[in-house]
Amino acid sequence: MAPNGPHAPTGPRASGAPRRGAGLDWRDWWGRQRLVWLPDKPSSARTPGAAPSPAERAEDLAYVAALEGLSKEPFGPSERAAVAFACAYSGDPRLLPLAMRLVADKDERTREAAVFALWSTASSPEEVAPAFVRILRDPSADEFRRGAAAAGLGFVGERAAVPEMRAILADRRAPLEVRSGVAFGLALLGEREAIPAIVAVGRDRREVPRLRAEAVAKLGLMARHPSSRAAAGEALRDLLSRPDGLDAGVRQSAALCLGRAEPSRATVECLAKVLRLDPDPTTRACAAIGLGFASYGEDDARRAARAALLDRWDREPPDVRAFLALGLGLGRHAGARETLEALLGSGGDPRLRGAAAVALGLLADRAALPALERVAGSGDEPGLRAEAAEALAMISGPEALRALRRLAGETSPLVRGAVLYGLGRIGLPADDAALASGLGAGSPDVRHGAILGWAARGGTAARDRLLAHARAEALPELRSLSILGAGIASAARPIPILDRRPDLSPWVR
Repeated sequence: MAPNGPHAPTGPRASGAPRRGAGLDWRDWWGRQRLVWLPDKPSSARTPGAAPSPAERAEDLAYVAALEGLSKEPFGPSERAAVAFACAYSGDPRLLPLAMRLVADKDERTREAAVFALWSTASSPEEVAPAFVRILRDPSADEFRRGAAAAGLGFVGERAAVPEMRAILADRRAPLEVRSGVAFGLALLGEREAIPAIVAVGRDRREVPRLRAEAVAKLGLMARHPSSRAAAGEALRDLLSRPDGLDAGVRQSAALCLGRAEPSRATVECLAKVLRLDPDPTTRACAAIGLGFASYGEDDARRAARAALLDRWDREPPDVRAFLALGLGLGRHAGARETLEALLGSGGDPRLRGAAAVALGLLADRAALPALERVAGSGDEPGLRAEAAEALAMISGPEALRALRRLAGETSPLVRGAVLYGLGRIGLPADDAALASGLGAGSPDVRHGAILGWAARGGTAARDRLLAHARAEALPELRSLSILGAGIASAARPIPILDRRPDLSPWVR
């Protein structure tokens, strides 16, 4: 199971840190990650690079026509944005005209998603780079669309635009969303020379706090480029080592991105210090996630990250401790299973135990299957049981599939939805009947799980089933998720737009 861009932000306008309301909520954070933690599996049975058969070509044309038709329905902005995201996921060049039309949509999120769809559906960078430049320079275009165009220039590798983008980033009069998109585009291009300018925005107290946090978050994307990875890691460590004047949002972005940007012993030591000393619990939670990703470095860094997480195990409040558990799971630390199983079976706070369940799923240790099945089938709180069922699918394998099938008769809608999601992720064709039945269930929770299950299953049949359900679904939220799921099911390649984190939160709960 490989995350497609696992650091935390959900939306183009979010730093990615766990949200704070009455308190830290790991469920909120994890809910925004679920669709990027799908197992590695082909989206169709086609041989890579092979020309589609006449039947497959007809199916693809029908899919293009279906998205065209959905875009013209009298739906709300959520459904139109889902169509744009589905175009981006699909990457079919025949959807380029639809993406061009949606770029002029009246809804800002649809316009932004459509710009990403332009990149994804174009046959070559040269086909869309001029359009991105025109949008970026157009003062009459809204700032969300211009920001997405700047990010698009990074996607297509348009280095000729770098001087103009750097000037926009330094111009405090430029709209916030444009400057955020420019920072993102520069990061995607791996522009090492842009690092000082991005750091300057992060440290400048005159800047809007959200822009400061978002600019720093973009440094994590430098990890894509070996030539800039070390410099980005050093810049993030310097921000955390000299936090004077940095608000919590900036520190959270830096802690969250650092582990992924450069998983080294120096990174682990920096994040461990943040975890021990930072006064803000959300920043400490971000450091725990960062330590999880930093665990993919050398063995000494891995051991140090595990020690730092366990050192705080009994010293942090439950809200932060949940993120310590997730850090252990993300790092797949040997020996963490016993600690996490003890927390899962403790009988205490179900939210904290749910974090242990998901962490065991991330750990992917099959020895945890009995404990997870026990909780999933227990009389505990439905949310906890659903998380245990989902963790079974994250571990995968024949034993996990048998456990999910034993839970298929669940009466709790929340648990049944999680089981259907799991069957979609790891199930076989024999499980399709259960997924199909779930789409017709009266409970929105069950339908929600079935939609996610079909999206995770992938392939033409799942795609077409979700498109048909989108027309039949009464709830706008689930109708949008069905459209989005059809795009995910049809995706033929990894989708880098997930590192921009399209805002799926209205649809994925």
